[in-house]
Amino acid sequence: MIHADPVPTEEGLFTNYVANLYTKLVGAPLSPAAILAASLNIPAADLTTLTNINNMLSGMRSTVEQIQQRTKDVNAFWRWFLRGPVDPNAPVNQAFPLTLSWPAYPTLVSGNAISWVSKFVTRLRSQPNATPAVRADLHLEGAAQPAADASTWKPNLEHSYSAGHPVIEWKRKPGARLEIWVDRGDASGFHLLDIDDVPDYTDMQALPAAGVAAVWKYKGIYRVNGGQVGAWSDVHEVSVHG
Repeated sequence: MIHADPVPTEEGLFTNYVANLYTKLVGAPLSPAAILAASLNIPAADLTTLTNINNMLSGMRSTVEQIQQRTKDVNAFWRWFLRGPVDPNAPVNQAFPLTLSWPAYPTLVSGNAISWVSKFVTRLRSQPNATPAVRADLHLEGAAQPAADASTWKPNLEHSYSAGHPVIEWKRKPGARLEIWVDRGDASGFHLLDIDDVPDYTDMQALPAAGVAAVWKYKGIYRVNGGQVGAWSDVHEVSVHG
C-alpha cells in the first residue's frame, strides 16, 4: 500500500501537525509522552529540536493573530479619529491600540522545518515499536493512494545553493525515495552519492580549493520497496567554486 506524505506543507496544518507530535512525545520523565518517546528510540536532541520548532510555530501563530487583531483595532481607531464615534455615547477620548504581547521564542532554530519534520517522521515509522496504533495516533501515515504506474516515473532534477554547496531539488512520488549518483569530473565517473527520503538533498562534499571551479554532474532514479523504478533523470550539471 502506497501512502501520501503525512506531513502537511500549508502553514496552519503544519503547525497543528507539529503540535500533535510535541504533545504526544515531549513530557516529564515517566509521563506517557516520555515513555512513548523512549519506546521509539527518539534521541534527546531530536526532542529538543521538536520542542523548538513547536514553540516557534505557536509563537508565530500568536504573533500573526495579534497583528491581525491590532490591524483591525488601528483601522477602527483611524475611522474614529477622522470622523468621530458612530455611537454618540462613545467615549470622547481613546488610547491608541498599539500594545502587543510578544511570545517567548526559542533562542536558536534552523530553517526548513518541514524537511526536518518529514525526516523525523520517516525515522519514527522505521522503529519496531511504531505499531499501527502509534502510527495512527502520531499521524505517521498519509492517506492511502491508488496504485501508480511507477514504470513511467522519471525524476526532474533542479538545483540551488546553500553556502556554496549544491542543493539537488527533486519532487516526491508516493512512497518513493530518490537514489542520487554524482560525477565530480575526476575521471572516476558516476558513483552512488546517497538515497534521499525527503527533498531536497544538500551535497556536503568539500568544495574545490579557493579560486578553482568545477562542474559536478548528478543523476537520479526513484526507488520503491528497495528497488529502482522508472527511468533515470537527465544528467544535471552544477557549477561549484572554491
